[in-house]
Amino acid sequence: MAAITREGGFTLLELTIAVLLSAMLFGTIGLSFTVILREASSTYMRSSLRQDGLVAIERLTRELNEAKEITSAEENSLSFWWQDTDSDGLRDASEVAAFSWDGVAGSSLERDSVSLAFNVESFQITYRDLNNSLLSPSPDLSLADRDSIRRIEVELNLDQEGENITLVTAVIPRNLRQVRGPW
Repeated sequence: MAAITREGGFTLLELTIAVLLSAMLFGTIGLSFTVILREASSTYMRSSLRQDGLVAIERLTRELNEAKEITSAEENSLSFWWQDTDSDGLRDASEVAAFSWDGVAGSSLERDSVSLAFNVESFQITYRDLNNSLLSPSPDLSLADRDSIRRIEVELNLDQEGENITLVTAVIPRNLRQVRGPW
């Protein structure tokens, strides 16, 4: 009786098992890699949105803190005399800053037609007087109401591809002065 010897090689069953195990291993590695890339992209997008929002809010806060006079106060926009660059005590057009959002989700928050933050979902400004009572713009506050503003609250919401960042701040402009009568 002759013995059956194996000459080197794989049976069909061994080859099938090896291919299946390799496919499972590479599938698991590929899935893990995809999840890691997706999370890294999401983190980068959130970070980018947050940075845009922080830059815009910081600039608005810094300039509004120096406001000498509120020239227009609406729900989605605000303009104010913030700098007397020529020290003449008069409000010149070049010394007025305007922050605005057109109300369309996905558009930009602008300062004097220069984009500060992109992908704005909402930009809401509320105004309060000395008694912390809400002043309602419709669409713009009256002259008397603008002169009574003591606190300005801003909420900026940015959204891009499902990533959402909301930033909120409140400013009490320290340089508002009496321009047109009693406060």
